[in-house]
Amino acid sequence: MKSLILNELKRHYNFKKDVELAKFLEITPQILSNWDSRGTFDLHKIYTKCVDVSPDWILSNGQGNMLRSNYTQNENEVRKINLSKPNNDLNIKIHIVDTSVITKVSDQLDEINFNVFDCIVLPKTALPDNYKYLCINMSGNSMLPTLYDKDKIVVRLLKKSEWYEMPNEHVYVVVDKNKKTYIKRVRNKLNNGFIVCTSDNLDKMNYPCFNIAESDIMSIWHVELYISSKMININENYINRLKVVEDRLDNLSQALNR
Repeated sequence: MKSLILNELKRHYNFKKDVELAKFLEITPQILSNWDSRGTFDLHKIYTKCVDVSPDWILSNGQGNMLRSNYTQNENEVRKINLSKPNNDLNIKIHIVDTSVITKVSDQLDEINFNVFDCIVLPKTALPDNYKYLCINMSGNSMLPTLYDKDKIVVRLLKKSEWYEMPNEHVYVVVDKNKKTYIKRVRNKLNNGFIVCTSDNLDKMNYPCFNIAESDIMSIWHVELYISSKMININENYINRLKVVEDRLDNLSQALNR
């Protein structure tokens, strides 16, 4: 039945080849092929990428209406919403905690005692249900200009079965078995037994790339969204990068002329 869902998605988005669907879902063609042969798929990936497709249609293996737009609200249905208190049917409350808390949370642990600084409330449509989320404060400058110090990031705990299918170049929080946390952009090399952690900061002398072996990883959290008080100037970022390249070319030219 999962293969039927994938075929219907390909038809819906007018993809002629499986590789087009894989690119749309931000996975490799091999992962898509594995889904098809095993009769399974990553529900979270389908849910977040196919935003116009009804979750009920996916969960019921293709039964009912496929598109969200086909679902109409009953005009006689009225919901009473208390604006001073989030309605659990409509919103999701995410606790803001210290970074150290995520070193104590695992896929098997459902409850834990920790100090909560505050919480943020988001509409349930912003994040898929049935996952573990926390909100933590960004610390340091290693991910500039993507993430600034004191930015808030909402992270989702990945199941270990998801590790091998992690998309490359996304931002993750990685916790090693020494309880040290890294907020980095990750290249997934787990087929070779490790991941590559990189910083967005151009200062590679102070923020170099490094590898973490799979055997040293305790947990991985995917950064779902971030909240920042700063508006990033993308053009400024490109200009700064261009200046770095020009400086390097000048240094190389001077070295060749000596």
